[in-house]
Amino acid sequence: MLQTQSSATLSVSAARYLKERGVLSERREDPSDRLKRQQTALMLGFRDTRRADLFEALYRLSFRQVRTFVSVTRRGSARALDPDDLTQEVFLNIYRYSSSFKEQSGGFRGWCLTIARNVISRKAREHLKRSMLPLAESCDPADSSADPRELSITH
Repeated sequence: MLQTQSSATLSVSAARYLKERGVLSERREDPSDRLKRQQTALMLGFRDTRRADLFEALYRLSFRQVRTFVSVTRRGSARALDPDDLTQEVFLNIYRYSSSFKEQSGGFRGWCLTIARNVISRKAREHLKRSMLPLAESCDPADSSADPRELSITH
């Protein structure tokens, strides 16, 4: 689907965690499948333990993939939104709502991309709503200079 990140970017403790769970193995498998298994295992570990090193490893493994998805998925009013800001919002929601993660139905990738779609939709609605607000009449400063009629009266 999207570019994969090397497991060499994992911290020692995160790599040890994955190895203990049999996720880092020497068996031959598609790199995309390996990445999916690693992401899901790290998300389960973070959900259950709240270990910062596991979340950081998950972030490092997933950032490029999520950033690309967000960048490609933006449409309509969401095109004006910064993909880096949206990506950070996605990871903030992953962190905030980690307790709702369930392993089934696509693992981490499916859950994460659903969060990304929701963030893009919500932010696009907010952006559109802000752009549709009328300007307040008091926003234009009053012209303090005298008009020609007032000048002729005073002179």
